[in-house]
Amino acid sequence: MKKIMVYSIKGGTGKTTQAKTLSKGFAMRGKRVLEIDLDPQGNSTKSFTQVPNDIKRLTEAISELNSAYSKEKELLFIKQYSKQQTGVCLSDVFDDPKKIIEAIRSTRFNHLDVLPSNLELSQTDTKLRLETMKRQENRLRKALNHVRDCYDLVVMDCSPAKSLLTVNALMTEPLVLIPVDFSDDSLQGIALTLQEINALREEYDEIADIDYRILLTMKNSRMRSHQNTESLVRAFFGEKVLNTTIRFQESPINEANEKGLTVLDIKKSNIAEDYEMLLSELEEIL
Repeated sequence: MKKIMVYSIKGGTGKTTQAKTLSKGFAMRGKRVLEIDLDPQGNSTKSFTQVPNDIKRLTEAISELNSAYSKEKELLFIKQYSKQQTGVCLSDVFDDPKKIIEAIRSTRFNHLDVLPSNLELSQTDTKLRLETMKRQENRLRKALNHVRDCYDLVVMDCSPAKSLLTVNALMTEPLVLIPVDFSDDSLQGIALTLQEINALREEYDEIADIDYRILLTMKNSRMRSHQNTESLVRAFFGEKVLNTTIRFQESPINEANEKGLTVLDIKKSNIAEDYEMLLSELEEIL
């Protein structure tokens, strides 16, 4: 079972779009894919699954109460929404790795499943750090051992925040895909991301051999500054920079997000062509 971790400390580089597109793309090529949503915002989860809307049911349940504030209603609200009604999720898997089998959900796309998250995952890092009786950094690796024969590829969509969730993802020995846009602080984003990975290598012996590739994304070939940035990155990192570059094209991404699809489903777009090339290049590396 191969693994790809989409990760950058810099936000706004399109990590979720890349993770979703790679997951769907590899599934379309016949691979059994599991996408793990390691971002508490849960955007990948929302794209691939439908969360039941229980507002109407809850409103009916409290219809006999008046509209004034009460402690009773406050506690009811906290109970209802502090844990979203999404069933077993990734946060539960970090508590008990065996729950991964119960947490994984199928999607409407063939060969593609998702391990969902929600905002509760934002508290998981703190919970892990407070645990001292057992190892906190290898929960995800243990969980994946329970499904290692079920999938050909795992794609992890990671938050830019530095946390034990990141450490857990690195402990699975993935190929780290570092997306880089062409904004003013893009080069600093590469430096800080690699600095973080190297620091974790020194702290944890198990992640000493982590490999990575840099993906240049959102490129406007008409802008000389973008061409200069690409030349500089390729001069520094050589074969660590993927040959494929994702061009900037906003409308296909917006259309895909609105329809709950990926850019691969938006025909006749430059960005879809770029991702097909990226899929082929990653297949050779993996």
